Amino acid sequence: MAAFAASRVPMNQSERTTPTWILLGAIATVASIEFIQNGMLNFASSYVMGGVGAGPEEYSLAAMAYASVAILSLFMHTWMVERVGYRNLVLLSLLAFAGGGLICGGSGSASSFILGRAVQGAGGATFLTAGRLLVNMREGAAKQTSLVLFSYALLAGSTLGPLLGAWLLRNTDWRWLFWGMLPLLILPALVALFAFPGKTVEPEDETRFHPMAIGLLIIFVFLVQSLIQRVPFAFFGRTEQLHLALWAALAAGLLFIATHRWTPTDQHRWRSLSTWTYLTGLVQYFICYFVLASNSFILPVLVQQGLGFDVPTSAGLLTVTFLASMGFCPLFIWVYFKLCSRFSKQITQVIAALALAAFGFCMHGVAPASTLGQLGRILILNGCFLVFFISPVAISTFSQVDSDHFGHAYQSKNIARQLALSLAVAFSTIFLQWRNALHFNRLGERISQFNAAYQQTFAQLRAMMPAQDPRLINQLLTLRMQRQTVLMSCLEYYQLLQWLGLAMAAVITLRLATRHLSR
Repeated sequence: MAAFAASRVPMNQSERTTPTWILLGAIATVASIEFIQNGMLNFASSYVMGGVGAGPEEYSLAAMAYASVAILSLFMHTWMVERVGYRNLVLLSLLAFAGGGLICGGSGSASSFILGRAVQGAGGATFLTAGRLLVNMREGAAKQTSLVLFSYALLAGSTLGPLLGAWLLRNTDWRWLFWGMLPLLILPALVALFAFPGKTVEPEDETRFHPMAIGLLIIFVFLVQSLIQRVPFAFFGRTEQLHLALWAALAAGLLFIATHRWTPTDQHRWRSLSTWTYLTGLVQYFICYFVLASNSFILPVLVQQGLGFDVPTSAGLLTVTFLASMGFCPLFIWVYFKLCSRFSKQITQVIAALALAAFGFCMHGVAPASTLGQLGRILILNGCFLVFFISPVAISTFSQVDSDHFGHAYQSKNIARQLALSLAVAFSTIFLQWRNALHFNRLGERISQFNAAYQQTFAQLRAMMPAQDPRLINQLLTLRMQRQTVLMSCLEYYQLLQWLGLAMAAVITLRLATRHLSR
């Protein structure tokens, strides 16, 4: 990435005038902002939907708008950097994120909320790339320290999101899920103003896109995201809409490839990213973010609707997951340097896959009588998976990418991340709808006066509440059946997670064995 390579000297000069603790604070803040915001929204989605008067489909449209604009911003990252410089791009991104937050917080309708999330997507997309490039600008021990801080900031953002969301909902209202983020933007803005380089590329060297190619790219991205968004609502009904969106997206994608003028710089850039190490790393990043987003979607449903715990308790359990992840970082470092030096670096990923399988197995055995302590101990296994899987991926994926193309490689990784998040939510929604409908119908068949178990349960409730109308008792039994339905569906998801972990462990082990035998 030419703009990135050319910006090294100005950044190093600015580091001598910017205190280290301010730079580190900016890295941590930029890395965690989007994770905090999304963590709060995933946790408090029902409150936000009620506040803006949106249904599940309209709320998913807001998520689609955010992801679509974010992916487009990542695609155009190099183009924008070359024209305005990193300093102005980061400042504009922070301004867009703040403006979108103000729109969302002041929304009185679903349409204005969707608009606000789209504006936020234009800004939030660049945060991770900007923070990671700021880490790369440092050298030696300072770079290692910044990289560790960057990784911890990602986990800390995921940790603080649900907890901060629960605190804000208890003490204020849902609007502060957005307005409360504004103070966090001040420090990165100051650092960007004084530490990031301005424009460093001459006009004749700038990347250029054909206007039609840009239009086709916009159409392609919105069609793909629309397809992902519509799947949960049309999968069991009007599938012709999905087929139409799929064929339209394929057509737009092929026309973009045919229209875009592939320059020698573009070809060299893509060739440098077509290594087996980088492509494998992208797939592993995708899997990790997909599992992370699916767990973040399913776990609150299980805890609140399946087990009957309240909202703050759910936030506490999510926090335990990510705190466990941070606690496993020192253990990962010890295993990485002790075992990997004697065997293979991928041994940590085998450990991670087995931890994921164990997590799925233990969660599949959760029962209505399970305590918070039992759930918390199981969630530690999920923390082990996150650290032992994502850390070696982060170390190895970019090991063969030269500094000139690092920015392009990292923004491509973030595009994969956005797609993984969107697909994970769609998959989780479809899976719960499918299994809930199946289990509800099967349990509903047992609510009959000819069913001995139903008669016994009804008699027990009637004895406990003799003054209540029998119709109310039937409603209580229906509510219990709905809770049982959700619980069974969530447990089946964790059974899938168990098999995914075992399959990953088998594939990685087979690859290690094949490599060992070929020597």
